[in-house]
Amino acid sequence: MIGRAMTLGSPVGLVAREILAGLVTSIALISLDRVLRLFDRFGTEKFQRACSYGLSFATTLRGPQ
Repeated sequence: MIGRAMTLGSPVGLVAREILAGLVTSIALISLDRVLRLFDRFGTEKFQRACSYGLSFATTLRGPQ
């Protein structure tokens, strides 16, 4: 999944890594799958901008530790 995310742009790949870093694996994979499905809905430019914006809040993406 990270490989697919990276093909959509480095911000998308970084978001994928953040999601997988902080959650239980099964929940993380489901979450990442849902995020990646948004690409089809919004397209490359908007999706990469949204991922870049989300990365500015990376600690929130990780959830409680």
